[in-house]
Amino acid sequence: MNVEKKLTNSDRAIFDEILGDVIKSQCFGKSKRQLKLFEYLLLKSLSQKTIEVSQYSIAVDVLDRSDDFDANTDSIVRVELHRLRSNLDLYNAAGNRYTLNVPGGTFRVNYKLKKSVLTKALIGNPLMLLGSMFLAVSTFFLGYAAPGFRTDTPAVKESATCSRALPNVAIGYEDESSDLYSYVEQVLRSTIANQTSFNLIESGLSCFKGETPSFHIDFVVVEREDKFNLVISVTNLETNELLDSYHVFGTIEDAYDGSSLYYKIVKTANAISMPDGILARQALKYKWSSAEARENFQCLQMMYDSFSGGSEKDIEKVHQCLEESVKQNTRVYDNYGALAASYLDLARNGPESNKQAEFQKAVNVLRNPAINWMNSSEFTIAMIYYEIQRDDYNAERLVSFLTDAEARFRTSPQVLLMIASTYGYTLGDWEKAKSTSDNVKKIYSVRDQSTYEIDAGYALMQDVDASSMKDCTRLYSENSVYTNVLVNACARKFRNENWYKITETNLKASSVDDVESRLAVFSTVKHDREFLRKLKSLNEISFQF
Repeated sequence: MNVEKKLTNSDRAIFDEILGDVIKSQCFGKSKRQLKLFEYLLLKSLSQKTIEVSQYSIAVDVLDRSDDFDANTDSIVRVELHRLRSNLDLYNAAGNRYTLNVPGGTFRVNYKLKKSVLTKALIGNPLMLLGSMFLAVSTFFLGYAAPGFRTDTPAVKESATCSRALPNVAIGYEDESSDLYSYVEQVLRSTIANQTSFNLIESGLSCFKGETPSFHIDFVVVEREDKFNLVISVTNLETNELLDSYHVFGTIEDAYDGSSLYYKIVKTANAISMPDGILARQALKYKWSSAEARENFQCLQMMYDSFSGGSEKDIEKVHQCLEESVKQNTRVYDNYGALAASYLDLARNGPESNKQAEFQKAVNVLRNPAINWMNSSEFTIAMIYYEIQRDDYNAERLVSFLTDAEARFRTSPQVLLMIASTYGYTLGDWEKAKSTSDNVKKIYSVRDQSTYEIDAGYALMQDVDASSMKDCTRLYSENSVYTNVLVNACARKFRNENWYKITETNLKASSVDDVESRLAVFSTVKHDREFLRKLKSLNEISFQF
């Protein structure tokens, strides 16, 4: 793998030194795959591009998987990352030059020169010490005010009190009052406020003596002419331990919403604060005064983990966790929404005899008078499910709700993907579905299965050329009847013999081998009539390749 030309000379020197030391240590044994993975992550870390790394990119770029890789059915990336972390533990224990680790929930290689090595270097080279001091000072004094930055993102309601049910998060900076700093702070606040599994508090409010972990998100901006370097740090408020740091590089623009800077900040904030992000995972590592509060908070992370290939047993465990949380009448509102969505899924896909009972359970949760849907992203998702499934379904009412939800949660990937899917598969507005999904790709670093689903639907329903077949095949999962029906329809539309044969074989093995059974896959929830008509017409065509 070639070192990218964008690395500075100093970063390239660090890359060569760390990689050479790791190879010399033989901590990876004879595994070329482990070395290649480490080299890839180290390169991305030093070039400040870990925000671009995902399970998909690792599988395709490093592990030689094909473009149709699906993390839900192939665990190779998780297995290799687990091996990498174990191998780095061996490296660290062997007295080598650096301390190296890849924190859980991230793809960033953290490195630190061991104190004994650094002391020898400083004694032998006083200029190295002066250089280190200059770097620290310049970080604080190189910034200057940049005019023209808008701060009119929606107002964010902060809590004046610490939560006893959710981790607390403060956002702020010191000794700066420029428009640029105000803008960055406001975008961070509004983005993290969209992730409602945390309690956003005023900067300076100390919560670590309360009952849940507390964190501080700090940042500094270094500007030179029209370039900027934004460094965002995540710290434990009680221990002052640095948990992770993120770099955003770019050219300063007008910074209106929709600019390059805006999307980079939002994407970074989402990587930090998603239910399966660094904050959620770190919160569970610290002491909670209430064991029940910790267990209730863990439910949502368990749910998101189950999305990546979770078994039926895992999904049932999540459902039980959510039920117990709601039974305790906690203030973890996301758990109420997640439980309602789980009931609605059972009403849609469970045994016919239980459907009405499960639906009523969902309604009972959603009618909780103490919860405003706008206070919870998961509750909002459940409300969209409910609007689609209710007996008195009304398209205009659904559109009105989607409009309000999009305005409130405009930087929440999970809400926006639900909105996009609903516009496409339920309402038949594929242009709106695609534009919303494409917006999510700008603010969310993980290639989500839901975006593939929308791309596949768009390829089926719109007038596009055969190159769009790849938008369908990204969705493919061998054991999923649902994805096989969609990819099969795309193969029929674009006359792709290979994918036609693959999906036909899978569907026939599952006894989904006629038009009626394939349409029945989509009959458990309201779908746009034109979409169903398209599926029907494609499946009625016989092909002779």
